[in-house]
Amino acid sequence: MPPGFTRSFAERLNKLCQISVKEAEDGERVLPGHAYIAPGDKHMELARSGANYQNQNS
Repeated sequence: MPPGFTRSFAERLNKLCQISVKEAEDGERVLPGHAYIAPGDKHMELARSGANYQNQNS
């Protein structure tokens, strides 16, 4: 998705959905019941960190 679009897209989805939706931040811990949108022009991967997972944007 293009840069500048994903943040507002995530905010709109967050208002419409029962779960929390946000644009993913690099290194952010992934939480249950949350949806993450990769930032525009980025790819998102999940990396395990101990018992948790975190977003890695590249």
